Amino acid sequence: MEDRHGAHARAVSELAGDAARKVSLGAEAVVKLRLAGLMHDVGKFGTVRAASEQHEADMTANELAEYHQHPVRSQAVFNSLEELHDVGLMVRGHHEAYNGSGFPDGLKGEEIPLGARLVAIADFIECAANSVSGERAEYALMKARLHAGTLLDPKLISYFTGITRILYFEGEKAHVTGEAEVAPTELISGLVLSRDVVSAAGVLLLRKGDKLDSSGISLIRRNSRTVPPSERGVWVNVSNTEYQHSSG
Repeated sequence: MEDRHGAHARAVSELAGDAARKVSLGAEAVVKLRLAGLMHDVGKFGTVRAASEQHEADMTANELAEYHQHPVRSQAVFNSLEELHDVGLMVRGHHEAYNGSGFPDGLKGEEIPLGARLVAIADFIECAANSVSGERAEYALMKARLHAGTLLDPKLISYFTGITRILYFEGEKAHVTGEAEVAPTELISGLVLSRDVVSAAGVLLLRKGDKLDSSGISLIRRNSRTVPPSERGVWVNVSNTEYQHSSG
């Protein structure tokens, strides 16, 4: 578990720092972004394990309240260091949402520090890339575009394109599928099915080419409870051409 947290932190640090350079921030700001990426989740350690490893939808009220405080605890690491006060603000704000629905302060748009918005995108991409097997970079970028303007700053996502493809490069493939297998818990509205979804009894639930909405996702999740874990994955397109309009 600790190794995974460390790998996640290093990847977020690399993504955020590289994006900061592309935004043309200065050398000191880039170093601080890298530090914020490394430390953004330090407030999770020492807390209830369930509150840092479950999906929010599966948490109890107490676990959710505990989870929503981890950015505040992460910021506290920097409280005694005046020269790193802005790094503390970055880690505090990495779960704020561009539309104001995030936590812990409910900040919106450019009320959220630029560094926090960059770390938020880096964190989102890293989590998305590691939620699927195959086509990780394209899936993560596509998912980020689908959240542009809601969770993520739409003006900043394009700065992550190159470094995401480099970081999650999976080698030259004889056959690029243009699709990724996604767990039912990771599905979001807007994804397009690349294969039919069939129930355990062989009944066609959704067709290849269908665009997922909340009802389709609910149907898939209900069905997933009746099939073996190894068969629960849902195949979706990862072609980014359909999502260019969302990139801002």
